[in-house]
Amino acid sequence: MKTPLSRSELLPVGKNATLRSMLWRKITLIVGGPVLIGLLFLFGHQHNLFYTTAWYDLLMHSLGGLLLIFTLAGTLWHLDMDPSAHPVLFKTGLIAALILASIGWEFLEVWLNMTPNWTLSIYDTVTDMLAALAGGLAALTFIRPGKQPSRPSLFPNQSI
Repeated sequence: MKTPLSRSELLPVGKNATLRSMLWRKITLIVGGPVLIGLLFLFGHQHNLFYTTAWYDLLMHSLGGLLLIFTLAGTLWHLDMDPSAHPVLFKTGLIAALILASIGWEFLEVWLNMTPNWTLSIYDTVTDMLAALAGGLAALTFIRPGKQPSRPSLFPNQSI
């Protein structure tokens, strides 16, 4: 008869657990934000919240800015980019990417006819972009670019 697995066999500790935990955090940072905003977008679209509730649109743009900054920073962290040499440049680059994404999203909204007639205005566009910028700036308060601690490599025996 086979003996049941012990707790240490079910939940490995040491190097493998550290690598698994590190990979899970990276996946959560990179994939979690877009999945969350996508689900909220589908929910809002399904229930016509974008057309009936003005604050929902601002909430989505703010969350979009926040999650875009976290996703970009998480992706750069995953790629082992070291922003400690130029932290201001790193944060400026994240904000520039957010501004470009906001402009692109506003064009996409008009092109795909995702906006009702009453929101086709400069005021709505600027408000949406400022909401995204506010969310991005809020995210930057949590990002402290510094030297990454030495950590085990996911592929220790391979050199690139």
